[in-house]
Amino acid sequence: MKLRHVLLGLAGSASALFGAVMCLGFLLMQLDGKKSLVENLAAGIFLGLVPLGLGLFMVIYALRRRTQLRAERDERMILDLAQRNGGELTVSQVAVSTALASAEAKRMLDRCHSDGLAQIRVNEGGEVVYHFFGSIGS
Repeated sequence: MKLRHVLLGLAGSASALFGAVMCLGFLLMQLDGKKSLVENLAAGIFLGLVPLGLGLFMVIYALRRRTQLRAERDERMILDLAQRNGGELTVSQVAVSTALASAEAKRMLDRCHSDGLAQIRVNEGGEVVYHFFGSIGS
């Protein structure tokens, strides 16, 4: 994950925490009854809910971006491996070459198939082979 996404997640967490503490503080002030409902509500919205919402948005964005970057990296890894193997891969080849569990390797290859990057075939030995299209392989 890039540094800016880590920083965005940290800033979002800090903002959300600040907003949550402020909301709690204004709620407790309202229960105390020293200030009017309008004053507590206005301050609670601007100093509590806005930072809380913004912080949660920042954290969610950073996590989604991290997932997207990881998926792009995994796809590039699969395509590079396919190119080195003449455009054909099996689950076991991916698992061994990438140190991934077989289930994760299969999930990644199935995603390549569903994205239209590869076609599934069964070889003479009964093994499922993912054949990649275009300039990747033969």
